[in-house]
Amino acid sequence: MNSIPPFLIPLLGALLLYGLKPKFCNLLFVAICSVLFFYLLLLLDKDAKVEMTWLSLTLTPLKVDALSLVFGSVFSLLLILGGIFAYHLIDKLQQIAALLYGSAALCVIFAGDLLTLLIGWEVMALASAILIFQNNTKSSHSAALRYLFVHLVGGTVLLSGILWCFAETLSLEFRHFDFEPYSVLILLGVAINAAIVPFHAWLPDAYPKATTTGAIFLGALTTKTAVYVLARGFHEWEILILAGVIMAVYGLAYALVQNDIRRILAYDIVSQVGFMVAAIGIGGHSGINAAAAHAFAHVLYNALLFMSVGSLIFVAGRSSLIGLLGFGRSIPLIMILYMIGAFSVSAFPGFGAFGSKYLILHAAEEQHLNWVVLLLYLTSVGTFVAVGLRVPYLLLLNKSNYKPKELPGGMLLGMVITGVFCIGLGVAPGLLFERLPYETHISPYSMTNIMRTAHLIVFASFAFWIFRNRFFPIDKVVLDTDWFYRKAGLPIKTIIQMPLERLFSSTELLVNKVTDIGIKQSADEKGFVVKVASSRFSLGVAIASVVLTLGAMTLIILINSN
Repeated sequence: MNSIPPFLIPLLGALLLYGLKPKFCNLLFVAICSVLFFYLLLLLDKDAKVEMTWLSLTLTPLKVDALSLVFGSVFSLLLILGGIFAYHLIDKLQQIAALLYGSAALCVIFAGDLLTLLIGWEVMALASAILIFQNNTKSSHSAALRYLFVHLVGGTVLLSGILWCFAETLSLEFRHFDFEPYSVLILLGVAINAAIVPFHAWLPDAYPKATTTGAIFLGALTTKTAVYVLARGFHEWEILILAGVIMAVYGLAYALVQNDIRRILAYDIVSQVGFMVAAIGIGGHSGINAAAAHAFAHVLYNALLFMSVGSLIFVAGRSSLIGLLGFGRSIPLIMILYMIGAFSVSAFPGFGAFGSKYLILHAAEEQHLNWVVLLLYLTSVGTFVAVGLRVPYLLLLNKSNYKPKELPGGMLLGMVITGVFCIGLGVAPGLLFERLPYETHISPYSMTNIMRTAHLIVFASFAFWIFRNRFFPIDKVVLDTDWFYRKAGLPIKTIIQMPLERLFSSTELLVNKVTDIGIKQSADEKGFVVKVASSRFSLGVAIASVVLTLGAMTLIILINSN
């Protein structure tokens, strides 16, 4: 019982949801995720390991240690908070996709071998794409297909590296990698999911197009799962220090010029993940602790930011800052909760990332990386300007005559609980530090650090006020590296998208016919049956993914047999 792979719990939940009436799905979603959280927190053995043999390969679907528990626990907590926030939603497909997404992320986090990791990796891509597609707009459909294309390419690169690794070492163990050609391939595959520049453009392209509730899960799971893999397999790779700093600065620069409020948060994810990647590159006990702590904090405060912005979009019906000027005055409670998230990402004393960012800067100072410390400090100042000053200034700029829609109670409750966690993490960071992989006695609440942070806050506020008119949004497209695959849109659509759409459509037609026959044969008197989802993408992807997975497994078997 204490060595059950955690990913099986949300996977079972997804299967149960499929056979349940929609009105019960919200309650079951939260219940399943709560069971998962308490299982990880209280029941799972802290050094559990499960091994099995398949086709003469030793697989380890469960390997637990302090690092995996930090990521696994915050992922399960995020699923609970997201479920509460989305409690008003009647969309079984989204809920199933979210559970599969969480299950796949946990599969990666607790994987002790590369094949298990790869399976979770690919399921994550498919499940998360559904959360984008289900926004049911033309732009979200296109973004979902671009997202899926990029991640399938990344998965292919990862698979190539894993096969090469197995050919060289005859082992699939997930371990720290030395600098080898196959390791570089694996790193490239992971870099796409981590949104490392220049492989990042899928994130600000897709996340703003996702459903309001789906964006909460997207903002937490994919990039942080990649951060975990980097921390496990590539710590002390010095190239990651440079990559992380570039991400931090690049993401901030683009966040400062965006008009869409969710694109601001999307680029902020790129920037904040850059802090984690840099810490992993620094390595050692301090670097890994810092990356894990910041990942934990980021999952929570980023969820709060996406919840508050999602609530704003829910009541306003728009996401453009130009169209939202002054709207914040009509929604004071949402603005207060947004500011808790903004103070957290800006590392204010008493809020979310204050402790974790201090650990990152301390790790850089230990290695005498003064240029890293300087650039990350400046990025922290810029983050406060982009998220904590520019957005609220524009939302509160003019007197508003808007009459917002009423916010569902679950959305408000989800935000309040998440806000409490963000404040608790800032006030008592030691509660998190105790659970980090390596023992640390560092406290961010030194007078020097508090005064330095206060000076930066005052400087940022003063600079913003002087140049505030320069930060007024302009409704235009800001080119990024996604330009390359957008320019390749026609051949991609002809070669990949259209055949995939035909495959999905044909597959679902067949499934619908078979399912209809089964329903007619098995429906009981109470009509407790599952209505087939109307979205052709969902079932098509499900069946097509099974076919593609079986094909990949067959290829592996053939290669191994030779």
